[in-house]
Amino acid sequence: SSDLAGVYNEKLLKELDSCIHFQNAVAYVLGCGWNAAYMFIDSTSRDILKGGLLTGYNGYTWAYVISAATMGLSVSFMFKYQDNISRLLAIATSIGVTLFISIPALGIDVSIGQGTGVVLIALTLLAYYDGSEKQKATEKAQREREAKEGTGLLSKS
Repeated sequence: SSDLAGVYNEKLLKELDSCIHFQNAVAYVLGCGWNAAYMFIDSTSRDILKGGLLTGYNGYTWAYVISAATMGLSVSFMFKYQDNISRLLAIATSIGVTLFISIPALGIDVSIGQGTGVVLIALTLLAYYDGSEKQKATEKAQREREAKEGTGLLSKS
Protein backbone atom coordinates (compact mmCIF):
# COMPACT_ATOMS: atom_id res chain seq x y z
CA SER A 1 0.00 0.00 0.00
CA SER A 2 2.95 2.33 0.61
CA ASP A 3 4.19 1.89 -2.95
CA LEU A 4 0.69 2.43 -4.31
CA ALA A 5 0.40 5.64 -2.29
CA GLY A 6 3.82 6.74 -3.57
CA VAL A 7 2.86 6.25 -7.20
CA TYR A 8 -0.51 7.96 -6.65
CA ASN A 9 1.12 10.94 -4.90
CA GLU A 10 3.66 11.24 -7.71
CA LYS A 11 0.82 11.26 -10.27
CA LEU A 12 -1.08 13.92 -8.34
CA LEU A 13 1.95 16.16 -7.85
CA LYS A 14 2.96 16.01 -11.50
CA GLU A 15 -0.54 16.66 -12.82
CA LEU A 16 -1.41 19.66 -10.62
CA ASP A 17 -0.06 23.02 -11.74
CA SER A 18 -0.21 24.56 -8.27
CA CYS A 19 2.63 25.57 -5.96
CA ILE A 20 4.47 22.66 -4.36
CA HIS A 21 3.89 24.15 -0.89
CA PHE A 22 0.12 24.10 -1.47
CA GLN A 23 0.44 20.48 -2.60
CA ASN A 24 2.38 19.69 0.59
CA ALA A 25 -0.34 21.29 2.69
CA VAL A 26 -2.99 19.19 0.95
CA ALA A 27 -0.92 16.02 1.47
CA TYR A 28 -0.39 16.78 5.18
CA VAL A 29 -4.08 17.55 5.72
CA LEU A 30 -5.02 14.26 4.07
CA GLY A 31 -2.39 12.43 6.14
CA CYS A 32 -3.67 13.99 9.36
CA GLY A 33 -7.20 13.02 8.43
CA TRP A 34 -6.30 9.38 7.79
CA ASN A 35 -4.24 9.17 10.98
CA ALA A 36 -7.03 10.74 13.04
CA ALA A 37 -9.50 8.25 11.60
CA TYR A 38 -7.15 5.40 12.50
CA MET A 39 -6.74 6.80 16.01
CA PHE A 40 -10.49 6.62 16.56
CA ILE A 41 -10.77 3.14 15.00
CA ASP A 42 -7.82 1.51 16.82
CA SER A 43 -8.66 0.76 20.45
CA THR A 44 -5.03 0.98 21.67
CA SER A 45 -4.61 4.54 20.41
CA ARG A 46 -7.65 5.84 22.25
CA ASP A 47 -5.38 6.35 25.28
CA ILE A 48 -3.86 9.28 23.38
CA LEU A 49 -7.17 11.08 23.62
CA LYS A 50 -7.12 10.85 27.41
CA GLY A 51 -3.65 12.39 27.90
CA GLY A 52 -3.53 14.64 24.85
CA LEU A 53 -1.77 14.34 21.51
CA LEU A 54 1.60 15.58 22.80
CA THR A 55 1.78 13.35 25.88
CA GLY A 56 5.26 11.86 26.30
CA TYR A 57 7.04 14.09 23.77
CA ASN A 58 10.66 14.93 24.58
CA GLY A 59 13.62 16.43 22.70
CA TYR A 60 14.25 13.26 20.69
CA THR A 61 10.62 13.14 19.62
CA TRP A 62 10.71 16.76 18.43
CA ALA A 63 13.98 16.10 16.58
CA TYR A 64 12.26 13.20 14.82
CA VAL A 65 9.22 15.35 13.99
CA ILE A 66 11.46 18.01 12.42
CA SER A 67 13.43 15.35 10.54
CA ALA A 68 10.23 13.74 9.22
CA ALA A 69 8.84 17.11 8.13
CA THR A 70 12.07 17.89 6.29
CA MET A 71 11.98 14.49 4.66
CA GLY A 72 8.37 15.11 3.65
CA LEU A 73 9.35 18.31 1.88
CA SER A 74 12.23 16.64 0.08
CA VAL A 75 10.03 13.71 -0.97
CA SER A 76 7.44 16.08 -2.42
CA PHE A 77 10.15 17.81 -4.45
CA MET A 78 11.27 14.39 -5.70
CA PHE A 79 7.71 13.47 -6.67
CA LYS A 80 7.30 16.76 -8.49
CA TYR A 81 10.60 16.77 -10.39
CA GLN A 82 11.88 13.17 -10.32
CA ASP A 83 10.21 9.76 -10.18
CA ASN A 84 9.30 7.18 -7.56
CA ILE A 85 12.51 5.21 -8.14
CA SER A 86 14.58 8.29 -7.26
CA ARG A 87 12.57 8.64 -4.05
CA LEU A 88 13.23 5.02 -3.08
CA LEU A 89 16.94 5.37 -3.85
CA ALA A 90 17.11 8.55 -1.75
CA ILE A 91 15.45 6.76 1.17
CA ALA A 92 17.85 3.84 0.81
CA THR A 93 20.80 6.22 0.71
CA SER A 94 19.57 7.94 3.86
CA ILE A 95 19.58 4.56 5.61
CA GLY A 96 23.25 4.11 4.75
CA VAL A 97 24.13 7.67 5.78
CA THR A 98 22.28 7.18 9.07
CA LEU A 99 24.25 4.00 9.69
CA PHE A 100 27.58 5.76 9.11
CA ILE A 101 26.56 8.64 11.38
CA SER A 102 25.40 6.21 14.08
CA ILE A 103 28.73 4.40 14.29
CA PRO A 104 30.70 7.25 15.92
CA ALA A 105 27.71 8.99 17.48
CA LEU A 106 26.23 5.97 19.23
CA GLY A 107 29.25 3.68 19.31
CA ILE A 108 27.48 0.80 17.59
CA ASP A 109 29.08 -2.06 15.72
CA VAL A 110 28.06 -2.71 12.13
CA SER A 111 26.66 -6.17 11.50
CA ILE A 112 27.25 -8.16 8.33
CA GLY A 113 23.64 -7.60 7.27
CA GLN A 114 23.93 -3.83 7.67
CA GLY A 115 27.22 -3.71 5.78
CA THR A 116 25.79 -5.86 3.00
CA GLY A 117 22.77 -3.57 2.79
CA VAL A 118 24.95 -0.47 2.39
CA VAL A 119 27.02 -2.19 -0.32
CA LEU A 120 23.83 -3.22 -2.16
CA ILE A 121 22.50 0.33 -1.94
CA ALA A 122 25.76 1.66 -3.40
CA LEU A 123 25.68 -0.89 -6.24
CA THR A 124 22.05 -0.03 -6.99
CA LEU A 125 22.92 3.66 -7.17
CA LEU A 126 25.81 2.92 -9.52
CA ALA A 127 23.61 0.75 -11.72
CA TYR A 128 20.78 3.29 -11.89
CA TYR A 129 22.93 6.40 -12.35
CA ASP A 130 25.58 4.99 -14.65
CA GLY A 131 25.66 7.97 -17.00
CA SER A 132 23.46 6.43 -19.67
CA GLU A 133 20.85 9.18 -19.17
CA LYS A 134 23.46 11.84 -19.86
CA GLN A 135 24.56 9.91 -22.95
CA LYS A 136 20.94 9.65 -24.17
CA ALA A 137 20.46 13.39 -23.64
CA THR A 138 23.65 14.14 -25.59
CA GLU A 139 22.55 11.90 -28.46
CA LYS A 140 19.11 13.51 -28.50
CA ALA A 141 20.65 17.00 -28.63
CA GLN A 142 22.91 15.83 -31.47
CA ARG A 143 19.91 14.52 -33.45
CA GLU A 144 17.99 17.77 -32.88
CA ARG A 145 20.99 19.79 -34.02
CA GLU A 146 21.32 17.66 -37.18
CA ALA A 147 17.60 17.99 -37.88
CA LYS A 148 17.79 21.78 -37.67
CA GLU A 149 20.86 22.00 -39.90
CA GLY A 150 19.62 19.77 -42.73
CA THR A 151 16.54 19.80 -44.87
CA GLY A 152 15.60 16.34 -43.75
CA LEU A 153 16.11 14.81 -47.18
CA LEU A 154 19.66 13.65 -46.65
CA SER A 155 19.80 13.42 -42.83
CA LYS A 156 19.95 10.08 -41.07
CA SER A 157 16.87 8.87 -39.23
